[in-house]
Amino acid sequence: AVARNLDEVELFGTDISRASRRHRISVSYVVLEARRSISKNTSETAELSIHKIIKDCPRILLKGEPGSGKTTLLKWIAVQAALAKFPVDLAEFNTTVPFFIKLRNFADHALPQPQDFPNLVAQAIIGLMPPKWVHEKLASGKAFVLIDGLDELPSTRQEDVRKWLNDLTGTFPDARYILSSR
Repeated sequence: AVARNLDEVELFGTDISRASRRHRISVSYVVLEARRSISKNTSETAELSIHKIIKDCPRILLKGEPGSGKTTLLKWIAVQAALAKFPVDLAEFNTTVPFFIKLRNFADHALPQPQDFPNLVAQAIIGLMPPKWVHEKLASGKAFVLIDGLDELPSTRQEDVRKWLNDLTGTFPDARYILSSR
């Protein structure tokens, strides 16, 4: 259900038909290069394959300009995890469960609790989830929490998100987290 609902990207800024602008991420994805901070105390960065960064860093803040591929990357990770089809260099993540969260959907109400994560993308199968399943996946480190669009929330919500993220990462430190923002 996750793959079916997220395996799509739409090309913007073209004058081709709407149908021609839609493509499956699993077919059209191109590996990105990214800059990684070398340390917290310096502005030095190193350019690396995004695959290397995903593999090496359990917590990532993905910053980029509009249209730079942040959401597409998060969707690609979710689809690859859901289908257990990561490329060889990321194959260790084929046993992870993706939880894709669009923060813009929480601009004016409470941020989701872990047990609500599957409902955000796969509503049709929510009744099939065993009790505590989400919490077990997060606690075991077998989960990607993919949080899209920090910049899409009003500035008045930033402190709420910080507290929510601190609670999630403190409660489930072994899960992998990727947060995107401009």
